[in-house]
Amino acid sequence: MFAKAVIQSARFLRLPQSSQLLYFFLGLEADDDGFTETFPVFRLYGMEEEDLNPLIESNFVQVVNDDLVVFITDWRRNNNLRRDCYTESEYHNLLEQLQPENEQVTRRKRDGNATETKRKRDVNGADTQLRKEKSSKEEVSPEKKNVAFSSVDGCKKTPHGRFNNVFLSNSELAALTLFVGEDSVDDAPNTKKVIDDFSEMKERTGRRFDSDYDAIAGLLK
Repeated sequence: MFAKAVIQSARFLRLPQSSQLLYFFLGLEADDDGFTETFPVFRLYGMEEEDLNPLIESNFVQVVNDDLVVFITDWRRNNNLRRDCYTESEYHNLLEQLQPENEQVTRRKRDGNATETKRKRDVNGADTQLRKEKSSKEEVSPEKKNVAFSSVDGCKKTPHGRFNNVFLSNSELAALTLFVGEDSVDDAPNTKKVIDDFSEMKERTGRRFDSDYDAIAGLLK
């Protein structure tokens, strides 16, 4: 998720659009502590490394190692994960240096550094850890056709498109709007047309996708 206080701030809106879009992709691919390996994001979404510099200069992300792993500074403002849905990052030990008051840091100290039991989140039997999403061919059941859940970030998805069969979370819709080249979800006729066309294709062919967002982004590349 993305907090409006962050993405609608003057500091964020002054960034180049390519850097804004990169921020959304970094958020979508981040682990539960807010760390993202940037190189897969550059390759998967066709972004450039120079798009990262404005995010670093404006303190939206912090580089934590030579492999350009970054920490999203406002991660806790953007997301509030339930404890039973939380999976500790392999970079968790860096949190105490970056954000000593972070909830995950203080909780670990309170628990005496005990290792929490980590629960794997599954959707249709697939491992849904970030960047390890597996394809699922199951169709959306009738009782779930108006409520679906993202296998990427655990966010609630809602139906869009002419036939209400394109499922996108708010963050995916925002990222898609920027991808199309429009500034606001509320005024995005080109984005609406892209979604409507995709909706018609799904209705006509009966195809189902594990991630409608990934399918649309792939068609636009």
